[in-house]
Amino acid sequence: EERKETLVINKGMAALVTVSSIAIIGIGIYPSLLMELAQNSIPF
Repeated sequence: EERKETLVINKGMAALVTVSSIAIIGIGIYPSLLMELAQNSIPF
């Protein structure tokens, strides 16, 4: 049971790091495109 939770946490952390890395790279390479995407994905 504990090992399953640890695995989920590790997967979550890995996903978070991956998304963060992609976001940082994206901001560095395509800032205007990323801003457009962010504005489109935010409903308000």
